[in-house]
Amino acid sequence: VMLEGKPVDLTGKADPGELRDRGLAHVPEDRHHVGLVLAFEEHENSILGYHDDERYLKGPLLNVDAISADANDKIEKYDIRPGNPRLKTANFSGGNQQK
Repeated sequence: VMLEGKPVDLTGKADPGELRDRGLAHVPEDRHHVGLVLAFEEHENSILGYHDDERYLKGPLLNVDAISADANDKIEKYDIRPGNPRLKTANFSGGNQQK
């Protein structure tokens, strides 16, 4: 498999962060067991896999204000309902969980 003219390591040894930086994403088939933490709020789920991104950090801690602002942007962009990043993801419809 090639991505922008460069090979993609599909052996499971590739660095996930590097693959994300190259624009490759993985959408799990089973969102309830692999893709989401249903007990988390929407804004927490929105950064799964990106929790170490500098945009979401304030020193060694997560920057909840930045995470919530980003979640609000995604809610608007993808028309996620209900539009409250503080709701548990389990309360969202299946279609809105997928978004």
